[in-house]
Formats: sequence, C-alpha cells, structure tokens
Amino acid sequence: MKSQLPETYGIACDRFDGSQKEALEAIRAEHLRSVDLLKDHIKWLGFKPDQDSGVWGGFAKTIQSGATMLGDSAALAVLSEGEEYGLTEYHNAVADEKVMQPTRDLLCDLIRPINSHLERLERMRELN
Repeated sequence: MKSQLPETYGIACDRFDGSQKEALEAIRAEHLRSVDLLKDHIKWLGFKPDQDSGVWGGFAKTIQSGATMLGDSAALAVLSEGEEYGLTEYHNAVADEKVMQPTRDLLCDLIRPINSHLERLERMRELN
C-alpha cells in the first residue's frame, strides 16, 4: 500500500505558518505513523512493502505543488481530496470479504484519524 499524503503534506507545510503549519505537520506525522503500521503489517503478512509512493506519489506531489502555487485554499482542497480518496480506498478494503480480518481491523483503526484530518482541513479552508 502506497501513500503520497506525507509527501504532499510536506509540500503544503512550506506554504503555511503558525497554527495552520502545526496542524498540517501533525496530520503529516499521523500519516507517517500509518505508513509505518501498514509496512509492518505487510511484512507480517510475509511481503516486502514498497519503499516509496511510486508513480502515483510523483503525480500527487506535482498536483500539490501546482495547487500550492495557486493559493492556500487550492492547497487545502488537494489535501482534502487525497484524504477522501484514502478514506474511500480503506472503506472498500474493509468491505471486501477477501481481505483478511487482521488487515480489515488495521484499516478500521486507520480510518478514524482520516475523519479528523478532514474536519481540520475543512476548518482551515473556512479560515482562508
């Protein structure tokens, strides 16, 4: 499982300061913890996790860089879209009966913070 969100949050953090930057850095840190949990889970399953976010990560970084140049609202909108995408993917995997229960349990744990991220991003967008 690959995640481009820590990378895109890193780009967005450069645009903001003060409490908004702190909020974005906190979300980024939560994503990095999620990536570590997913990598550990993949190893536990006997597979080798990807070491980077691949082509999708490069695409996401490019989109985030462009949005960051357009303004705060655009940068936050791209981050929200990334969160929504991840949320949908996790919900789909949890609903898939072919996914092992331990994996579904982990994904359920990772869904909770995403909802909080979306709320924080929405509050930030309202301020901009």
